[in-house]
Amino acid sequence: MNQIFKTVRLQITELLFILLLIAPASGSPQPTSGDVLPRLQDGITVTDWYVIGPFHTGSREPLVNPLAGCMDYETGIVDLTLDYPSVLESGGRVSWQSTTVDEEGNLTLYFENVDWDKITDEWGVSGAYFSCAAYTTFECGKKCEAMINASGIGSFTINGRRYSGDPYGNNIFQTPVVLDEGTNHVFLFSGGFGGTDSVKFEILPAPATDLIVLENDILVSDIVRGESDSVMVGVPILNTTNRWIGAIYLNQTAGVSSIPPLTVVKINCTVQIDPEQISPDATTQEIPILVEWDSGSFEATANARLRNPDESRLVTFLSSIDYSLQKYGILFPTNYDPEKEYSLILSTHGAGVEGEGQVDAFEPKDWAFVVAPTNRRPFGFDWQDWGRIDAMEVLDQVMQQYPIDPNRVYLVGHSMGGHGAWHIGCTYPDRFAAVVPSAGWASFQLYMPWFLRADEMFADPNCARIFDQCASPDRTEMLLPNLRNVPVLAVHGGNDNDVPPTHARLLTGILEQMGYDARLWEEPGQPHWWDMHPGIPGTDCVDALRIRSFCEEHVRDPFPRHVTFVSYDLGNNCKSYWIAVYENISPIGRIYV
Repeated sequence: MNQIFKTVRLQITELLFILLLIAPASGSPQPTSGDVLPRLQDGITVTDWYVIGPFHTGSREPLVNPLAGCMDYETGIVDLTLDYPSVLESGGRVSWQSTTVDEEGNLTLYFENVDWDKITDEWGVSGAYFSCAAYTTFECGKKCEAMINASGIGSFTINGRRYSGDPYGNNIFQTPVVLDEGTNHVFLFSGGFGGTDSVKFEILPAPATDLIVLENDILVSDIVRGESDSVMVGVPILNTTNRWIGAIYLNQTAGVSSIPPLTVVKINCTVQIDPEQISPDATTQEIPILVEWDSGSFEATANARLRNPDESRLVTFLSSIDYSLQKYGILFPTNYDPEKEYSLILSTHGAGVEGEGQVDAFEPKDWAFVVAPTNRRPFGFDWQDWGRIDAMEVLDQVMQQYPIDPNRVYLVGHSMGGHGAWHIGCTYPDRFAAVVPSAGWASFQLYMPWFLRADEMFADPNCARIFDQCASPDRTEMLLPNLRNVPVLAVHGGNDNDVPPTHARLLTGILEQMGYDARLWEEPGQPHWWDMHPGIPGTDCVDALRIRSFCEEHVRDPFPRHVTFVSYDLGNNCKSYWIAVYENISPIGRIYV
């Protein structure tokens, strides 16, 4: 197998997250001889927990802590005698209650003292979201290194030290930690919907090796039969120790000088392929991964999909934001001719979906490419922030690489991607000939109403003002005037319970009042994701004939006579068509030309 592949290029790309980072004052970081700790040999089982909740919570709520003062941040010890107010609980107060995990080790957080149906009737679906906390202790015979499986947990503390968990619960990562001799205190926040949440917290033995590869999180591009002579691979390497590990080599090529303690670093390499060694009947191809350092080595395997030229494919690229390896799905036009000019459909995926899945919801077209970036994990950044930048970088790369008419680029997204279509379309209106948000929402302030947020009522006004200013670029509904020259078709299922059709009605109604070309297609009886013709390629909620026709009939005017431009942050975008703003003198800039 090793003869099939040859590593030809290597580059460090990103710190996925840093649990403990030691940064020297100047110069390049050098490996240091930190404490050499023993490794936990046998797992520690924790069955008994204390939980408290539920507390009402809104989306992106950072400024109010419902359990302020419960924990000593130096030691991690929690005062279990305290009780707290809760608007969800019958009687208005909650206290710590004991519970145990089930046979599979799942900690089910269930709060039965709440009439969740009544809450939903009074406040809507957003009212049924809640947060809660859990606390436990366990004994350890000595200070040592261990691994934690924190499935469904964003972060947790051990003895006051905060660590990252695996919030998606998809088993791509386990957290390296340091346990103290004696009693260890664990505290975590969680949350759920309608009264129930389930998480898992397992204390596992530390691996026998200092570095391991997170095989479930290796990113590798597809191999296209007859076309690919190499693949790009992003290899996440986890330092499981409390020490710097230096002189890392990947596939016998110099990689990085060092990896900080308890940290993941992703390293990229390009691997050459010998097509003659690939089985004609195979659907995947194994790629061997070898990580070496001064005191050890670790072997892993990456699996690349094998695709035919007429099938969609996953493509990787280096992000200009952080030089990390990212990915997108692309579907070529039928009977592709590089001498012919094509349209392009940029499609933003919904929560829980990724680019290679999103692009497969479209039927191949003889007139257009379909390109679907991935928003940095299935949920990622809701097509704001890094997700928005990645999407535009994918668009730019594809347009430079293939013969695409810049005046026939269309933006189509669903659910969270429908929000992405609204947000990206309003932020970069001069890039698209038409925008089709499907099951989309404008902002969290509207989707998860902020009147239910505790920090809207109780946060320090000065802090709230700063937070609102930082979040203002995400207020897509305030950017709607930018769509003056961009036709919009908002698509929605009439029975959508995930994103109610009121969102599409509201936004298209505002655009209609402005005199813009905005149309609403609300299909009666259809849910969130729908396909009225399952036997025909293309999923109707993103690729129905009506959507295709709407796109094909519009061509971008790169030099419209009148432009409306609204921006809350010139760092997001400072231009539209033939105007540019170089300096703003107020929090909001609105220019009519």
